[in-house]
Amino acid sequence: MAVAAALLNSPDGTPVSAFVICYNGDPKQGEKILAPIRAFGPPLADAVGPVPFIQHQSMFDAAYPPGQLHYWKSGFMNSLPEEVMDLVIEHFSRRPSPLSSLMFEHMHGAASRVPPDATAFANRFDHYNFSAFGVWLDAKLNDLNRKWVQDFWQAMQPYLSGRAYVNYLGQEGADRVREAYGPNFERLAALKKKFDPTNFFRLNQNIPPAS
Repeated sequence: MAVAAALLNSPDGTPVSAFVICYNGDPKQGEKILAPIRAFGPPLADAVGPVPFIQHQSMFDAAYPPGQLHYWKSGFMNSLPEEVMDLVIEHFSRRPSPLSSLMFEHMHGAASRVPPDATAFANRFDHYNFSAFGVWLDAKLNDLNRKWVQDFWQAMQPYLSGRAYVNYLGQEGADRVREAYGPNFERLAALKKKFDPTNFFRLNQNIPPAS
């Protein structure tokens, strides 16, 4: 079971906390594992139930229609200390756009039981991913919303591990690409030199050929 915790606005505009849950396996066993979360207290809404995995993957699509403006920051954390919660609530409460949100994703289980050098993805340990999602509609408010994300990101720096998930990176530079691949970066650069020495495939988060 994977659980992510988020702060966001409900469809009616109410700020809420939410769990995003995914269990792959026997539904009866899933209900047993889910029981402690259900026992926490009555939620405002409970949409947890058996669905096709493709439907689960697309559950956020409606919240991000074309035309929105986005500025996101994301990074891994080794733990969730108590003081982070106070910081998160403080920054969430003063976001300039009601469309903006934040999320903590727990990375564990099968993915953490693979050796770090078995694939390109090196972050094979029990940890969390933090994301601040700046989302707004009016381009006149670009600077205000970007500043909210940047200030939030700076405040979180003491708690981040210096690693990142490559799919969450934008135009952030070579240092962040190294953070995403960690100890595997040099091996990947050597492969790039072998198969693409001219760096022809250089878009997105580029790994240049080893020198």
